[in-house]
Amino acid sequence: MVDEDADPEAAYLKSLNDLNSMACSILDTAGYNSKSLQIKLTSFSSKKRQDAILKPRTRERQDAIAKVKVGGGKHFQLTGGAALNEDDYFISLQRSALQSELESLEQQKRKKQESEKRETDALALLQANENRGDDKWNSKELKTLLSWKMEGPVPTKLSTKPNRLAKWMALKAKVVPPAARWTTQDQAELERLKHKIDHITLEDTELGRQRQRMQLEALSTVRGMSESERDEFLRSLANGRSSDNDGDSVVSDRGGSGNNRV
Repeated sequence: MVDEDADPEAAYLKSLNDLNSMACSILDTAGYNSKSLQIKLTSFSSKKRQDAILKPRTRERQDAIAKVKVGGGKHFQLTGGAALNEDDYFISLQRSALQSELESLEQQKRKKQESEKRETDALALLQANENRGDDKWNSKELKTLLSWKMEGPVPTKLSTKPNRLAKWMALKAKVVPPAARWTTQDQAELERLKHKIDHITLEDTELGRQRQRMQLEALSTVRGMSESERDEFLRSLANGRSSDNDGDSVVSDRGGSGNNRV
């Protein structure tokens, strides 16, 4: 990977890459397979990447903030001095939480599918060979049966047929619980998480949830008021807005008067 801004040989390497592409194209046209000779130069711009990190509400910035695991000084340096109580910070925290949830779900999927395969392979083997004597199983077949009974990979110490056969005889009567299936609902939840990670809004974060709770609590309080209390509350809100507007007018008038005196 070549940094277009920091690597002094970036232009030279790019020209070599262009020449390689041209030569391979000529070989392909002549009927040769140039696949093994092709060079793929991957480049990036550190300046553009840094600009994206410093730009609010970008995925690059949010991911960079999420990776910082030390004190506020590093955050301050990363964000170019911007305050951390902004949307990007809370979104990065939420994305990290969802990413952990996604990784856990993907691990569950892998385990369930492995368990289901062990069960399917072993039962198919037994059903196809119902009357086969235990000593007739070959080493590979015993490994399949043991993997099912042991609910996981067969240890390396059981690498020979005699060892596997002895273990099979010991575990043959063991009742193995049915394998848990990875369902369409599980897959739908996995896809939902993947989509959500790329489309997080402030409303999905803890800050957004707290704001929503406060709004609901305020609404509940207003609904619980008597009619006179509600009227008084609305009047106080109106007076507050009026005071704010009056303050703006005073500042404007003073500014105007001062200009008239000059």
